[in-house]
Amino acid sequence: MEMRRLANLARFLADLIGSFSLSLAVLKAMDFTDSAVLTSKVMMHFRILFETLFTQHSDNDIWNIFTRIASPPELENLRNGLELFIHQHLTKNDLTGSQIGPTETTSLIIIINKIKVAKKALANVSGVLL
Repeated sequence: MEMRRLANLARFLADLIGSFSLSLAVLKAMDFTDSAVLTSKVMMHFRILFETLFTQHSDNDIWNIFTRIASPPELENLRNGLELFIHQHLTKNDLTGSQIGPTETTSLIIIINKIKVAKKALANVSGVLL
């Protein structure tokens, strides 16, 4: 799939998840821990999806999105895979050695703060929504 289509599909999926039309549980078939499955295009797709989700939605939305998958025991592999993917591919600074402008810095700070909210929500086994 060409990159433009891949990015558009990721943004569309992020909008569906962000509007609560879909749950993150739709990703349960994806094995985020298998490096053979995470090709560069698949990795880019999910990076765009989560970056869009984190930058376009409020803290309360992120909390509710991730809390929906926090308690069901059958989604434990998904929760662990998402935490691993987010840690490996979104929290590490891939821009080392390049110049980061103020817009990118602000976006990176927003994403890091939303990741903290998402991690707390994944640990919210009581299922309390905001």
